[in-house]
Amino acid sequence: MWLGMLSLVLSPLACSFEPQLDLTRYEACDTRGDCAVEACSCLEKWWICALPKAAPEACRPEEPTCEIDAECDDGIACTDDSCNTATDECINSPNDLKCPDDNLFCNGSRTCDADKGCIGTGNPCTAAGQTCDEESRTCLPSAECGNGIVDELDGEDCDPGPSQNDNCCDIDTCRWTTPGLPDPQGKCSGALECQLNVCGGEGECTIANEEDHTPCMDDGLFCNGIEWCQAGVCDHAGSPCEAEGVCDEAFNICEPCGNDEYSYRKRITIQAGAAPVPRDYSVYFTEDTETLINEDKLRSDGHDWRIYYLNGPYCIELDRWIDTDLGGGLDSTTTRTWFKTQAAINAADSDGSYFVHYGNVNAGTPPADWSDSMGAGLDNEPSKVFLAADDFEEQIEGQQPDGWILHEGCSGIVVVNDGDNKVLDDGPGDGGNVTAGNPEWTDVAVRQKVKSIDGEIDHAGVVVRYFDETHEVYGGIVTNTTSEIWNRTSEDWGEPIGGPWSMSTMEIGWQVEELRIAGDTVDFYLNDIFIGGGTIHAGVPTQGASGFWCQYHNHNAYRDNHIVRLYVDPEPTAGAGTEELLP
Repeated sequence: MWLGMLSLVLSPLACSFEPQLDLTRYEACDTRGDCAVEACSCLEKWWICALPKAAPEACRPEEPTCEIDAECDDGIACTDDSCNTATDECINSPNDLKCPDDNLFCNGSRTCDADKGCIGTGNPCTAAGQTCDEESRTCLPSAECGNGIVDELDGEDCDPGPSQNDNCCDIDTCRWTTPGLPDPQGKCSGALECQLNVCGGEGECTIANEEDHTPCMDDGLFCNGIEWCQAGVCDHAGSPCEAEGVCDEAFNICEPCGNDEYSYRKRITIQAGAAPVPRDYSVYFTEDTETLINEDKLRSDGHDWRIYYLNGPYCIELDRWIDTDLGGGLDSTTTRTWFKTQAAINAADSDGSYFVHYGNVNAGTPPADWSDSMGAGLDNEPSKVFLAADDFEEQIEGQQPDGWILHEGCSGIVVVNDGDNKVLDDGPGDGGNVTAGNPEWTDVAVRQKVKSIDGEIDHAGVVVRYFDETHEVYGGIVTNTTSEIWNRTSEDWGEPIGGPWSMSTMEIGWQVEELRIAGDTVDFYLNDIFIGGGTIHAGVPTQGASGFWCQYHNHNAYRDNHIVRLYVDPEPTAGAGTEELLP
């Protein structure tokens, strides 16, 4: 019979009767590599190869896990343990009937867990606001603050839960909020500005005054002080300038220089154009001092005509110069007063931090330090009104002025007295430069007074950006009736870059020349009137000293008030406002 069974060759489908091939426990014969053909035979529940020459053990399954129920005990009392002889596997099934009730309500019913044994299902009181009570075996409302239930036994006065929402109920303790404190529920209302909605106790609302000096709505005015609460009403703190001077509503500032011995003042506002204005820029404003003197508001010597700059809490007096060459000077309707800016001004912005004060009979000599600052100088101090300037008053008569250098054909220069005024005689010569100042100056306006001594003019102009004897810009008077602008980049002057322009005769009197240069553009002004301009050649240095040209053919001229100042185009403007009385 054994041989008969071995000789029976079956296809895999022929072995479909019990026990079937369980691919999770057995491997087919033809995958073991021990059978010669792709078929196998079934003998009881053992699988063997179809050919007798193969080792039967190669086709046998793993050893069975159980043969009887007793071999399947898992140690869990509430499971039913049995052996499945068809698959040789243990089956351990939980049986809730093997878990008797422990007579406890709050741990839930008892069930059998295949791993843990008999366990409770957990607290049956899981709904919001519930708590489990073992004694009554029921679910009761929780004594938790915020569930909307007032539990007096637990010490609650109120409860801010959805079903209550009491006024003035403390959301942490469920007690009434301390009187005078805000309602944590935000329900109290009716308070006005500088008042508070607060709790009054037992859930009541009341109104209390805001603490004094608490800020309230600003009325937009500076000189009545900040707005703060006083006795439950929004009030003004009063002028912020009592200890600092006069209060200025227009500019929202306190002016400490208002309380001094001067009787009057006017605000000076500087307005920038399309170009920003740097600090230390020289500006002037025009004012009718003739009327002020006639009204006895201003001294006839102008000593009480003072410029002040307001810098935060400080009031600083500035040096100033009343222009004696242009604008009419003191005691005229068009008096020009020059001073320096103390802070930069952005393009199109203005600065109203400057004032002119007057009306002080005891005023001493005003600060006006602008003289002898072109170079070495006697005091060697930079100008406080201009970038640099020299009126020759502090120079020694009969000598060449300090700081001035002669070039090329200039035979000599000397300080002389022209009446009560020291001036510079440019001396006989045959053309050439006389320069002074800083060789790093860039965009500047250079101005001087010039007067012919012998009635003839032969190139008595102004020099800017002088680098050396072959690199410079010249502009100004050429003859008694013409003016031009030149610049050279070599020994050869070439052709003028501006002019010639015709002018009125210059035989008699002082004339004021000014050359203004910004970038590659240069303009010439005579007596503050624009004459013409030009574009300088490429290659001319962007910086250099300033000076003038000593004339050709031994003609002499006097020079005075040589002024150098920063220059931007367009220039800012400055103007004085209305007169104000000072306390």
